[in-house]
Amino acid sequence: EAHEVLANINEHLPLVHATPADQASLVTLRRSFHTLKGSGRMVGLTDLGEAAWAVEQVLNGWLHETRAATPALLEVLDFAADLFKVWVVQLESGGGSHFDDAKLVRLCQALGGAEDAEAEIAVPPAPTFEEPAPEEVTTEEPTPEMAEEFQPSAEVVSFPAPPPVRVGDVDVAP
Repeated sequence: EAHEVLANINEHLPLVHATPADQASLVTLRRSFHTLKGSGRMVGLTDLGEAAWAVEQVLNGWLHETRAATPALLEVLDFAADLFKVWVVQLESGGGSHFDDAKLVRLCQALGGAEDAEAEIAVPPAPTFEEPAPEEVTTEEPTPEMAEEFQPSAEVVSFPAPPPVRVGDVDVAP
């Protein structure tokens, strides 16, 4: 689902860049971040859900005021799109669910808090994620010492059979 949502964001973000007053594309972007929020929260990815919620809230404010996208908003949306793309790659590669979303949340808070905050926002470069190198597997010929180490115990433990269960006039094995 994340790939579909990210594809939707990647389709509509250039439209908003080309036509900043395109409210329909801003609505689609808001819905996309809303979906990321809900899906992230549903599967226990709280940080992902909260980061998406921060972007959704900024877009809610923009749409409520029927504002055209500004360069500051576009930079934050570009940063968010890149961040979620890298985050999804990290999740798919087993790299853990935590990702540093603090910068995105701060940027969204600054954009959502005051109109004059736009001049003060400096968007950081997009995050990157490098997959860890695969671990080398070494095969070692078993030695007699290894074989002794993994010998099963000769001691056999037995437990008495539990008594039968009576159902009506019939005894049934448990």
